[in-house]
Amino acid sequence: MAKKKRILLKSCLFALAIGAALLQTGCDSGKEKGDLKWSYEKAIKKPIEASAGNEELNLGSIEKDKVQVKIPGKSFDSPTKLKLYTPDKVPNVVSKKFEPIGAPVEVQCDAEFTRTNNPVQVTFALDKSTISEDTMPSDYWVSYYDGNKWEYIRPDSVDLDAGTMTFTTCHFSLFGYGKITVDQKIEEYTKNKALADWTQKGMDDKVNKAVEQAVDHILKEKLGMSDESTKKKVLASLLNDDEWANMAKSVKDGDYITFNQNFNVLVGKKIVDNVSEGTLSKLLKGVTEDDGIETVKAASTALGYLAEGRKYDAAKIIGENIADKFVITTVGKVAIAAVENEIQSWKNKEVEAAYQAFKNGASQKWWWGGYNVEKGDFDAVYEQMRGAARQLEIEAVKKQNQIRAEAGYPPLTSEEEDKIKDKVSKDLQSQFDRRLKQEEELAKKEQEIKQLVEEYKEKGLLEKGSFGFDKGYDIEQRLDVLMHLKDKILKDTKSKELMASGYNNGKIGMDHIMSLTMIWYTEGYAGYAKYIKDNFNIEIYPPAEAMAGSWSGNMTITNITFPEFETQEQEQQAEGDAGCDFNLDWNAIKKELEAMKGVARPMVLNVTMDKSGSGNVTITLDGDSNGPMPISYKSGQVSFTISDESDSAVVFTGYASEDQTSYGLNGNFKFKFPESLEKAGLSISGTWNVSKAKQAPATVQS
Repeated sequence: MAKKKRILLKSCLFALAIGAALLQTGCDSGKEKGDLKWSYEKAIKKPIEASAGNEELNLGSIEKDKVQVKIPGKSFDSPTKLKLYTPDKVPNVVSKKFEPIGAPVEVQCDAEFTRTNNPVQVTFALDKSTISEDTMPSDYWVSYYDGNKWEYIRPDSVDLDAGTMTFTTCHFSLFGYGKITVDQKIEEYTKNKALADWTQKGMDDKVNKAVEQAVDHILKEKLGMSDESTKKKVLASLLNDDEWANMAKSVKDGDYITFNQNFNVLVGKKIVDNVSEGTLSKLLKGVTEDDGIETVKAASTALGYLAEGRKYDAAKIIGENIADKFVITTVGKVAIAAVENEIQSWKNKEVEAAYQAFKNGASQKWWWGGYNVEKGDFDAVYEQMRGAARQLEIEAVKKQNQIRAEAGYPPLTSEEEDKIKDKVSKDLQSQFDRRLKQEEELAKKEQEIKQLVEEYKEKGLLEKGSFGFDKGYDIEQRLDVLMHLKDKILKDTKSKELMASGYNNGKIGMDHIMSLTMIWYTEGYAGYAKYIKDNFNIEIYPPAEAMAGSWSGNMTITNITFPEFETQEQEQQAEGDAGCDFNLDWNAIKKELEAMKGVARPMVLNVTMDKSGSGNVTITLDGDSNGPMPISYKSGQVSFTISDESDSAVVFTGYASEDQTSYGLNGNFKFKFPESLEKAGLSISGTWNVSKAKQAPATVQS
């Protein structure tokens, strides 16, 4: 009996040993099963070894080794031995995702921690035999083996003429390159788009934070108030104001100009409403010449208004003159930039790897990009991001300086730069925490986008050459265009979310999205607008009064067809019927018109119009004016005709559109010739487009 127990115990131990061995070698269910062997000839015959220290180090040669690894100085905390080589074999790839090209390489280092303090640049020499006439730079991607499966990274640059592709990384592993499949491109796009849409939904938080900083700036820095409860009172009053809701919407739409025009006055108004007159007077009296002569004058003026009971005149002064104009006038822009930066950072594979390490933990050197951290330990993750974190900090400072330059302000000081850099880690932790809590919502968004893409596929919208999908575009650009159109449909139908079908409670069905998308490409703006009117009873055109004013743009001849006469008699007959002099030099006319084809000619329209859509237009082309002549506007369509005493004329038709800052008119024109010349085949047509800025909204009134 004891013997049997010993045998059983040995069997159990043996089984456990096998299980442990399998786990150590990675033979588990999480390992990707590739179906395509990566066949290659070794590019690096003998491993290249060197030590990385304080100076820049280059490993490999593009010409000889087909790869070069550029390691900046001080990329490691101490001198570190590196080895670059071509492995004997690598794991299989999944053919539905990737077509491997050339020889993969591996970089090994003797450091305990493999992530670098600075981004490392890796350049591969492309196999030029794989570059065809239809090859696009976006076809080439980097492959990186994470220990379980191949991950794919978009390179920083691809130069088809030079035959090179370059990417940056902050960790060493097994790398290669090849052509990514269309299906995998769509998969990568879907993930990034879901993250971008989810991030955009966080705009409210970004705007509110920017507003809080502005209120804090006026009360604490400019007026010297340290009472936190008053600041919260002012902020709450502002965020609950009906006017604030409209202003916040303009920021979400990317229109920080409209936002800035009213924000400064609204802030001043809320300060006057929520700070007692006695306290505010005392604070204004406390403004000294250290704040600048103009600020002292403004404070004095505001005090005078308060004494006269003119509260909102004082509010205007406080908002427009006492606050630092950079802080106040860039609130909306800073919020928009924050969201844009966040979207771009999520597209960065290094940030995604850091998030996965934060979410799941990582205990192997190769796991999730070289991390070794406990689950949920953000401080450890950020510390181990090294060069990736430094790059985020550099980008944040660069963006802030760009905003300052556009606003006419000097670059950040070293102290201000340090504050921005410190904020990067806090913002990233906030992003990680928020994403962790909303993984389910993110997965739902990704599934929604996948379903949309499948619908686009089914309708043939992803086939090159169809529905405006030019050969010069890649699949990602095409998807971007379709997604922008989807967003336009949501906006035009006053919808916020998608659903399977129908239209109800701020939701629109994918059936309507597909119908409107197809109509957009087959019937144009007119059919699109008609569908929205017929199905949702929504007019999407600007009002007729918006047509009045001065418009500028251009017109371009795009098509010219010339008469073909078999005999001189036919030519003279056609010219005579048209009232032309005989013996027109058609070759000279053709040469002159052909020189004009495709050339945009400056065009200005001056329009007067009433609410019914009737009015007059004067058109100026190349400095010559015609008009006034009648112009009409109905259901978003504008039409007018330039004519003279002969039977010739130019008929213009176009459609109106608008965005946050301007109105647009674009359409076609066609020359109308005497019937005899048109029958002979003379035809000239083209396109035109003009725009005009919207008037700035009135400022807040008391």
